[in-house]
Amino acid sequence: MSAAQPPARPQTACLPFRNSQVAKLDAVQWTNQRNLRILLEHITAELLQAEPEDPLMFIWEFLDSYGEGKEAEKKEEAPPPPESHARPESSGGEAVEKMRQECAQWKRDYDEKQSQARRLEQEIKDLEAAIAKLEEDEQ
Repeated sequence: MSAAQPPARPQTACLPFRNSQVAKLDAVQWTNQRNLRILLEHITAELLQAEPEDPLMFIWEFLDSYGEGKEAEKKEEAPPPPESHARPESSGGEAVEKMRQECAQWKRDYDEKQSQARRLEQEIKDLEAAIAKLEEDEQ
């Protein structure tokens, strides 16, 4: 695990609070777009299962290892860049071509992830609508 210490908790006086309906709607939209609820539920489940002495440090280490796992997944998932456009070795041409290939691969990966995110966001909206309907029916 990382030897770094978690950041100190910020003082509430330095946080920009807005007590309004708009702020609440902004917060809900932001958390929904980033699937924050799912992440927090996962972290909470891990905490409850592990029951660590220092929950903050556990969360810090969990997130650190989660990020490392995501990076490893990206490296495993990403196919090697196509070599059909490779130039013969030269002083700087090969490095430029590798960068172009890497850039193209990143763009493809980004587009794919963005498409997956849109599908998941729609699933979340559908589930939330179904939950709201069930809650209405119960009343």
